[in-house]
Amino acid sequence: MRKALFVILVSTFIFISCDNDDVNDVNPFVGTWENESGIRTVFTETVATAYFANGDLYWTGTYMYTDTHIIIKLDQNLSVESMINSYGETATIFYSFDGKDLLFNYGRLKRIN
Repeated sequence: MRKALFVILVSTFIFISCDNDDVNDVNPFVGTWENESGIRTVFTETVATAYFANGDLYWTGTYMYTDTHIIIKLDQNLSVESMINSYGETATIFYSFDGKDLLFNYGRLKRIN
């Protein structure tokens, strides 16, 4: 009985002590952002898509991010040719935050949704 109680207590302690950093991570990009030219960039948890001011698709792809860069695997079939010619298959774009604004590739984006 003592061994069973000891095993239960140790198991409970280990379970409570586990590091759950991933649970608290919140993706700061999710939402719709717009720059001064009217280009909108929409981020979901895994996909980023940019639209020209007239609503036409500019580029799209799956993304991940580090502390300083967003790495986008561009969809070669949907993104405009100029993006593919500039970045190839993968666009690595510098970002930072200035208050609530997203500085994305040295342009200022404001969250609109």
